[in-house]
Amino acid sequence: MTRIKSLCGVLAITASLAMQIHAQSFLTNGLVAYYPFNGNANDASGNGNNGTNHDAITTTSKFGLPNGAFYFNGSNAYIDFGSPSLLAFRSNFTVAAWCSFHGGGINPRILSYGADSGYELLTVGAGTSRRLELECGYGTYVGTTAYYPQDVWLIFDSLKS
Repeated sequence: MTRIKSLCGVLAITASLAMQIHAQSFLTNGLVAYYPFNGNANDASGNGNNGTNHDAITTTSKFGLPNGAFYFNGSNAYIDFGSPSLLAFRSNFTVAAWCSFHGGGINPRILSYGADSGYELLTVGAGTSRRLELECGYGTYVGTTAYYPQDVWLIFDSLKS
């Protein structure tokens, strides 16, 4: 069964986790999901791609907003968004996320959809310094070349066309 999850080793995501089918001049044109994480995992795009929280706890966001981010414990916490057809795109999409990690296992996923032909946003490596990467099925990778320290908020924005 294909499921989209936000599963992270002690990771918080906040403010614009936005997936867009086509790059447009207006944010809402082509927007299929937007998760502001304002105390829940509901899709604010109006498309109804709401998530179900499994043991992730709300925490303060990068911008100091209470309940504006989720904290994932690295073992069993994730948000399940099901397998909506609107999120089953293979090309021409953008993923953007504010991320901060602390510890966790090897290559924890931030966002994952599908199996080998799907896509996932993840931190690469283990320990206190990692890079970010978007994998787009069967060996297509887009990522940072720099490594980033834990406990630092980063915005990751990647376009797959």
